[in-house]
Amino acid sequence: VRSVSPAVGAAMWTQNRVLAAPVVVSQAHLELAEPQAVVVNAGVANAATGTAGEEDARATARAVAEHLGLRPEEIVVLSTGVIGPRLPMDKLRAGIAEAASALSTDGGALAAEAILTTDAGPKTAVATGEGFTVGGMAKGAGMIHPRLATMLTIVTTDYPLEAGEAAELLRPAVETSFNRISVDGDCS
Repeated sequence: VRSVSPAVGAAMWTQNRVLAAPVVVSQAHLELAEPQAVVVNAGVANAATGTAGEEDARATARAVAEHLGLRPEEIVVLSTGVIGPRLPMDKLRAGIAEAASALSTDGGALAAEAILTTDAGPKTAVATGEGFTVGGMAKGAGMIHPRLATMLTIVTTDYPLEAGEAAELLRPAVETSFNRISVDGDCS
């Protein structure tokens, strides 16, 4: 997912005490810059991979930044899949190149399908207001409790948000929706 104009953004994270490498890296990135792109890999979660996993997440951000003409800290990195293994970086770099060249304003449905792991199907939503649109995609069939656990959601809008305003809108929306969901009752 790539913003076509300079974007502002915010994120909500799992409340699990153990954070996967992409979460650690993306949290650091959001402290340094506004997010301009989100990259998601499905198949390997890059969780329980230690400092090597964090370097893989940073390398992923660098590769995306290079293809999109951005700085690495402008990239939010998300991973979903099997916990424990390292990312297959050669495959990931090839996938990044392919995805970057295929970016399209009509690519939302394909992106929502690409991030699926154990989901029965894609989860998407679009709402329009006066002069703006909000769209979102999510993945996560279980392991949502407590407070997002391993669920991934990307929400975009063309509404002209000011810096800091995204967090003001996101936090209450997540508190009254995703943070009230419990599928398995355990933190993954």
